[in-house]
Amino acid sequence: MSNNILLNKNVLVAEDNAISQMVVNHTLLKLGASNVDIAGNGAEALEKFTQKKYDLILADLQMPVMDGYEFARHIRTNLKGSVPIIAMTASLLHEENEKYYECGMNECVPKPITIENLSSAIQKVLAALPETSDDPHILVSSNVSVDLTMVYEISGNDESYIALMVQTFLDNMPNTLTNMRQCLSDDNWEGLYQNAHRAKSTLSVIKVNEMFDAVFAIEGYAKNKSHLDLLPDLVQEVERFFLIAKELLTKKFNGRSTDMIDK
Repeated sequence: MSNNILLNKNVLVAEDNAISQMVVNHTLLKLGASNVDIAGNGAEALEKFTQKKYDLILADLQMPVMDGYEFARHIRTNLKGSVPIIAMTASLLHEENEKYYECGMNECVPKPITIENLSSAIQKVLAALPETSDDPHILVSSNVSVDLTMVYEISGNDESYIALMVQTFLDNMPNTLTNMRQCLSDDNWEGLYQNAHRAKSTLSVIKVNEMFDAVFAIEGYAKNKSHLDLLPDLVQEVERFFLIAKELLTKKFNGRSTDMIDK
């Protein structure tokens, strides 16, 4: 079992019981989550969901104000959210299992939550993430997405300019990643912070969300000299995500007006 299956991922938990909140929070952090936000009911969780990007949601089925079923339906129907949702329940009734699935939840774990049953559910839903996107400006592969929406908006759909921006990204990002790796090796936290900040600025335009989340964490940890033990895995993850993004971009822009050179 991997203890890093949630590395660089933000998780939202909707759970009304204080002890259950503590158990789930502790378990998610053990599985590598970079951030866990807790809401006491579905209504509170919806408010948090509209203010922040989450990679995974856990929702208790029985909660006051708004239960897990209504919460999931609102995410899927009204907000058109596709984030994986795992139901949590103390009931093992068959009809409960059918109902959570009909509401748009992806998986269900029984209470009490254990690291084994939660890890198994998480691996299932993350492995099931879509490999394609209906939006032509969003490229998806191996659970990595490249969102070029802002690039198209900035360029006014000028394909030549878009290709040039993408090529600049592919040319410059490897140098930044090499600098990050060297700074990490030298325990140069200021240098690591500066390079992570530079990468974050680029990734706010050419949006590779998985890379952005990782460099955001690196930037904060390097600046504050905290959680230094997490930095090697984070830098490695950024490099891995970049290779996937590079393959997607090269495939999309190959043969366009700007030559896409496979570095």
